Formats: sequence, C-alpha cells, structure tokens
Amino acid sequence: MILVLWGVDDFSLTEHLHSLRQELGEPSLAEANTTWLEGRFSARELADACSASPFFISRRLVIAAGLLGRFASRGDGEQPSGGNEVKAFIEALEVVPESTLLVLTEDSPKRDSPLFKKLRGRAEVREFPLPRWAELQVWIQKRVQQSGGQIAPGAVRLLADAAGDNLWSLANEVEKLVLYSGGQLIDEQMVHHLVSQMREANLFRLTESLLQGRAAGAGQGLHKLLDGGMQPVHILGFMARQFRTLVMAQDLLGQGLKPEEVGQRLNINHPYALKQTVSQARQYPFSRLKTALERLLETDLAIKTGRWDGGLAVDFLVVGLCSG
Repeated sequence: MILVLWGVDDFSLTEHLHSLRQELGEPSLAEANTTWLEGRFSARELADACSASPFFISRRLVIAAGLLGRFASRGDGEQPSGGNEVKAFIEALEVVPESTLLVLTEDSPKRDSPLFKKLRGRAEVREFPLPRWAELQVWIQKRVQQSGGQIAPGAVRLLADAAGDNLWSLANEVEKLVLYSGGQLIDEQMVHHLVSQMREANLFRLTESLLQGRAAGAGQGLHKLLDGGMQPVHILGFMARQFRTLVMAQDLLGQGLKPEEVGQRLNINHPYALKQTVSQARQYPFSRLKTALERLLETDLAIKTGRWDGGLAVDFLVVGLCSG
C-alpha cells in the first residue's frame, strides 16, 4: 500500500506518522520494522527498504520524504531532468508489496510530478492544511481534553488569538495550561497569565533576531506580536527598555559582577529574562546596541508626531536594524 501525505500543517502530519507506527504494535518491534528515507536516497535504497520482510509482525512501514518534489517541475515551468532516475523510481513504486506501507511525505502538493501521475488511482492521498479559525478552536478543545484537562470557551478563543495556527506552539501551551490548572477548569485568567509569558518570550526572540540581523525571523516575530493584539508603541517600549538594559548589563558585567548580581542591580527577577539579558549583553557590541537605541527613539518620535503609521514604522525599523 502507498500513502501520500502532504500539507503545511506539519504538526498533524507528524502526529499521523506516529499513529501509523503505533499501529504496527509493540514499540521495539515498530522501531525495527520502520525505515526513514530522507535526502538523495536512490531507487535501489527505496526498493530494498520496501521489499524487506516484516520482522515478527504483519507489516513494515517505510517513510520517504521529498521524493515526489524531487521530480516536480520548477516554478519557471522548466521540467526536471533525470529521466532514467524517474524510470527507476517508477519501477520501484510498482512493486511495493502488500506487506509494506510506503508513506511519501511532502510539504506541498506535487501533482505535476511524474511519480505522482503514475500513482494516481493506486495511492491514497491525504492533505494537511492549516486549521481555520473554527477548526482551531475545536482542535484546542480536543487537545485539552486529551491531556486530561477542561477549558472554558472564552479561554479557547483567547488562546487561539495568542498562539495563532502554529500547532507545535499550541500543543506546548496546552500542556503548560493543563499542568498549571491542576485539574481545575482552565479559564481566561490562566490563559492571560500564560499569554504574557508567551509575549515576553516572543519579544526576547524578536530582539535576538534584530541583533543578529535576521530579517525573516525578526519580521515573523514582529507580526506574531502585532497579530496577537500588541500595539506598536508597546513593542517599541519593550525593545527600548531591553536595549537600555543590555547596555547597563554590559557595564556591570565589565565590572566583574556575576549574572545573579546583575539581576539584582537591574531588578530582573525571572530566570529566563535574566539568562537572555546576560547572553545578549555578552554577545553584542556596545556600538550595535547604541545604534539600535537611536533608531528606536527616532521611530517612537515619528509615531507620536504622526509622521508614520505605527505598524509601518516598526516594519521599517526592523528592516533598518537588520540591514545594519
């Protein structure tokens, strides 16, 4: 049997793969009867993995990542090369025995792949799109129940707003909430408490991306905060405060103070916040921090005087800081 799994919801896709492994039976036997193929594996490697006999169970599982996309046409319309290689893979796919479940995984549909065209009518195809708003709320509700907790409808909506459609992040936050609730109903106050921690962590990651000049990461971090309802002026305020704190932390560390003493002097009580502050203060030169502070102040003034829209201003700030 051949199964094609594709979609941008890699969390649900990964969970489905794990469920297929669990269906094989006892974990040690499932491990022994599962083969993962990634990268530039050959048709011979695929054929050998599929033709191997199951070991003490009725079926083997072979998971091959990115095979269909390897032979799909490029965005410019040019067809891929490798006709002989394509033929070899088609031959391998045609003789997959019933005792093997072959799973082909892709991050997006590859319907123009010559391999996929050969599999039409023979392979089962399952897509994993990102959940829509209503589906996301249902997903959160079920995830909480599966984890042994209960959650109020308002808390579901608030959590969906804060974390968005990143199911990896949501699954992690649900686990935290269930532990934090201690068997009680998860309410909006609990989610608010968690969301404040999520935003603080996202703000630290945004600062880190800016200092490293990673425009893509900084842009994603910025819009995650904006989409979560955080106002541009509040984001600027945190960033300015963080950069000033880094300058002061640099000075204190230069005087020979230990991280714990720096935390006491700067009134940083949370271990995560102190760890991030000390790490960034040690890693980045004063000149970069000074430049970032100057641009932050310019942006803040531009917003408050009405010269720039808040969202547009912080976008320009991120691009400017990342470009040096």
